[in-house]
Amino acid sequence: MATSKKLSAVVDERRQRAHNTSSRKQEFPEHDAPPLDAHACAGLLEAAVRITDQHTVDDATALLEPIAAGQGWKSAWGRNYLMTEPPFQAQLRLALEPLILFKPTRPARRHSIARRRNYGPEHIPARIPQSWFDRHFRHLDITGMQPRVFCRAISVRLYQEATGQPASSAPDFFRQHRRHFATGAMFGLNRWLENIKNSDLFGEALAGLIAELEAAEHLVNYQRRRDRMHNWQLTDPEWEAISCSLPPPRLGYEKYTEWEQSAASTYLWCHITQGERQFAPWVAQGGNVEEIHQVLRNLRYAKAHRRHRPLLDILTTLANRMEGAVDANEFDTGRLDVRPFLVAGGS
Repeated sequence: MATSKKLSAVVDERRQRAHNTSSRKQEFPEHDAPPLDAHACAGLLEAAVRITDQHTVDDATALLEPIAAGQGWKSAWGRNYLMTEPPFQAQLRLALEPLILFKPTRPARRHSIARRRNYGPEHIPARIPQSWFDRHFRHLDITGMQPRVFCRAISVRLYQEATGQPASSAPDFFRQHRRHFATGAMFGLNRWLENIKNSDLFGEALAGLIAELEAAEHLVNYQRRRDRMHNWQLTDPEWEAISCSLPPPRLGYEKYTEWEQSAASTYLWCHITQGERQFAPWVAQGGNVEEIHQVLRNLRYAKAHRRHRPLLDILTTLANRMEGAVDANEFDTGRLDVRPFLVAGGS
């Protein structure tokens, strides 16, 4: 890539020497400082300048593509990039991600969907709803991937199609503040997409979902929901109002506990934002995580769990009413209080 053949030869020689050394020792050192050799350092700097001076990201990607040929997310540097998110310049990151995250197993199979978008990133949930999955992706064989992770990866892809931003920026946008929200999902998706048949079918399914969103007249503003529910939890008075609406615990059962209160907050947050329970802010910060997850499992299978069946009915009704209020923009300022919805429900 360097304009000087001599500098280019020095860089190639140094890279090959480092590769041979690391292969013998079965280790992959981090190159976090310029090489001591002045010629190699100059060659790398010249190459970096050529990349960053490109007028568009596509030009920079085209310049890097011959170097990345045969590499991708399976290479040591690709895995390091995905897991550590190094502080690259924004243009370099945008140029690299198509080569690492979406490199096809053969060039002719690359899927490129035109970036004309009537929907915006605000219409994308942190994990696509089950109905979207059933309509467009149910026929895919995703053996080896967890369905919830697969659905999360689809949301990240939709976000990238709508914004042109790298996957590493998705957690901040979706308010899912854990590093593996995007990297873990995309790592699994790209491994699954190595199969050409999977890649083709996924491209067609994703294009079908995008076409549906393009044609939709009314789309949910999930960004508004995320903003309204950010760090939202049931307060003690609200939980008391809910628990008073429930039948008294059966003989031998304890009163409703604080982690059942946290689980109820998590259920409402997940229902309204389409987020995953492990990314709820109060769950991510620690606490009685296992107890919260156990209550959520009981709510999921509430038909077989008498204690939580009435609670599930109230929370589902409450979540639907809260969704309507948020979508109608009835609560522009202040905290969303659930007690009026309980009164409106006649419970």
